Amino acid sequence: MDLHFLYSLFLSYETALYLHGMSDRELFYITVAVPKVYNVEHLEEKGIHVSYIKDEWYEVGISKIQTNMGNTVHGYDRERPL
Repeated sequence: MDLHFLYSLFLSYETALYLHGMSDRELFYITVAVPKVYNVEHLEEKGIHVSYIKDEWYEVGISKIQTNMGNTVHGYDRERPL
C-alpha cells in the first residue's frame, strides 16, 4: 500500500504495535489516528480504520517507525497503544 498520504496522520493501535515488533499477528487493516476535525472519507474509501483523538492528546507520544519495506512513518510510541 502506498503510504505517502499518511505523513500528516499517525499510525495507531494495532498498526503501531505491529511496526514496533510487539505483535505477532499480521495486519488485516491499517489504523490511523486523526484530529476530530479531519475529513476521513478518502481514508475510509481505502479501507483504513480511523480513530478520532482529542486535539490536546493528538501529538502526545509520536515517534518515527520504520516499516517492513524500509519506509519511515509517524506513529505512536510503544507505550501509547497499550
